[in-house]
Amino acid sequence: MTGHSTSTITRIVGLFRQLVASDLDEQTPGEDCMIGGEDIVVEIDESKFFNPHTTSSRTNAQVGWIFGGVERTEERRLFVEYVQDRSADILLSIIHRRVHPGSIILSDCWMAYSNIQSQLGIQHFNVNHSRSFVDPLSGAHTNTIEGTWHGLKLAIPQRERSESKISGYLLEFI
Repeated sequence: MTGHSTSTITRIVGLFRQLVASDLDEQTPGEDCMIGGEDIVVEIDESKFFNPHTTSSRTNAQVGWIFGGVERTEERRLFVEYVQDRSADILLSIIHRRVHPGSIILSDCWMAYSNIQSQLGIQHFNVNHSRSFVDPLSGAHTNTIEGTWHGLKLAIPQRERSESKISGYLLEFI
């Protein structure tokens, strides 16, 4: 259609992705990088994106985790970050940096989330996915973030899911 080879188009799209990523990386973190707000529901979750066989000598537990959150608003603002591991210290630090106080956080029952309310002072509800996809008492669910993971995985070709390439795709998706 353009008269250029597939490899040329792929290279140009990659350069555009790098341009977007570098522009977003250079912006000063602050209010614009935070989601949620007073009584706004934010769903959080982590998802494995990398194939362990295409990365360096990391163990399976440390390969390819993306942590993120999405608002249940019309804008569906979100954040996504590559994390080395899913420890409480790392995830709570990201939540503190990326989710406004006054928000309502919904998550699954991953143990790292157990101290969100006590350590961050943010209202927190969870759903036990081994029992149901919607908590019968609170109505909490993580369907929005799970759908976001699905869309993001469709947008990133499997061969591009490596530590060296994923940040540009994450920023492009945002």
